[in-house]
Amino acid sequence: MEERRIHVRDMRERRKHVRIEIDQMVEMRFGHEHYLRAEGIDVSEKGLLCTSADPVDPQTRIFVMFRLPIRHEDYEVQCEGIVIRSVKKEKLYSVAVQFTDLKPADQKAIEAFTRSNVAEQEKRKAEEKKKDSG
Repeated sequence: MEERRIHVRDMRERRKHVRIEIDQMVEMRFGHEHYLRAEGIDVSEKGLLCTSADPVDPQTRIFVMFRLPIRHEDYEVQCEGIVIRSVKKEKLYSVAVQFTDLKPADQKAIEAFTRSNVAEQEKRKAEEKKKDSG
């Protein structure tokens, strides 16, 4: 399995759902035959942020596929979503997707991935704090 960078974003953000950074390719499909490869930036229980060389219009309905490492295995999430934001930043577009049709198994996988990474981050912080005080 390829190594992926995973990081929990600062939980003091005003978001309801924790976003976990992912560093992997994401496949998006819209229309009947238009495929777009993007790089996943982060994922939450409600959506996905990625970057793409190609623009995607807001309100575009898309089909999204990406993998999450869960319990030392990759779990493939396949769902529908809607582009809620697409902004050009330098040479790439930052594309925010809100999930609209997530199967219960996919929802559980994203929740497990999020919980696991939050717990891991908290454990590391506690270990660092203990090391600094000892």
